[in-house]
Amino acid sequence: MRKWILCVAIILTGAAATAQSQQRTDKRISILAIGNSFSVDAMQYLYDILKEDGAEEIVLGNLYIGGCTLVRHEANFRLDSPSYKYYKNTDGKWTFTEHFSPLGALEEREWDYITMQQSSGLSGQPDSFEPYLDQLIAMVREKCPHARLVWHMTWAYQQDSRRSYFEPYGYDQIRMFNAIVSTVREMILTRPVFEKVIPAGTAVQYLRKGHYGDNITRDGYHLSHNVGRYLAALTWAATLYGTDPEKITWHPPFTYCEEGLADIRKAAADAVANPFPTL
Repeated sequence: MRKWILCVAIILTGAAATAQSQQRTDKRISILAIGNSFSVDAMQYLYDILKEDGAEEIVLGNLYIGGCTLVRHEANFRLDSPSYKYYKNTDGKWTFTEHFSPLGALEEREWDYITMQQSSGLSGQPDSFEPYLDQLIAMVREKCPHARLVWHMTWAYQQDSRRSYFEPYGYDQIRMFNAIVSTVREMILTRPVFEKVIPAGTAVQYLRKGHYGDNITRDGYHLSHNVGRYLAALTWAATLYGTDPEKITWHPPFTYCEEGLADIRKAAADAVANPFPTL
């Protein structure tokens, strides 16, 4: 019988606990993701974590198209194509607007952070980045010159996934992860315009070594609602707001055990401390 069955369950019983003691002069944060389903996964619980950590004004936006690549993002921005579903969260609840234009989102406010990412299957393939990434950066910079640009580093697929996009990596999770890390080093760290990298992919890989094993996706590549999404949101909060994941007590309304929660929080903290390992 699996180890987790022996754990004592912890069930969410109320609102978030007292905010972290860390004091900040600016408790406002706004984040716009130029993403796809992986940014939906990563941002799902971000508001709640930021709120517990003392943020008082939170604006989260996510320009979503399923599986969207840099090629498609670049074309959509260049043409201002109203082809996005625009997710928004300003009060703890996600809403969305269909057929939203990318420039409309950029011009909506002065964003603190704007994140970019590659489609998951291409995230370890440097040739898929150029020239689209630089062109996308230029368009975003023109409209939002003061926003801090951030790269969202996505995760390798579950080892037993047979998704076609896994084939270029030989259906090998470690090979895919190392390719993602290498690509971030080559294509992102060499571009000073990116002030931060959110190492969500590293956090996922670290967590796979612990209590949950290779069972933190819901279909082999999208994150599980209870564990994977919580992990990614902690990693985003740690990277963009300085949150200490191991001090966060809020968690989504699912049943967990102490060991599992500790592993999730530690994996996020470890990823921020050591974001680009080679396994």
